[in-house]
Amino acid sequence: MAESQDGARLTAAMLREEGWRLLDQARATVDRHLRRQFALQALDLAQVAEMMDAEEQRKSRKAIIPAPRRMRRRSAVTGGVAPPEQDGST
Repeated sequence: MAESQDGARLTAAMLREEGWRLLDQARATVDRHLRRQFALQALDLAQVAEMMDAEEQRKSRKAIIPAPRRMRRRSAVTGGVAPPEQDGST
């Protein structure tokens, strides 16, 4: 599972790198048509990389593990009120 996440990040990074290469190529090109085409391709790659990152963040939120039961019971035992040393009143 960790390998697939690293692979997704690597792919997004590779897309960004290719996008920067295309932008550099667009800046160096004299032909307006080619310059526009390279810039649009770079933008497309950047947008795909952003979508991949957003998808990865969405997936990582599902993996959050809830707090252990003993931590939940503590508030039930004290009546939901934190001791003074924990609520910041001292």
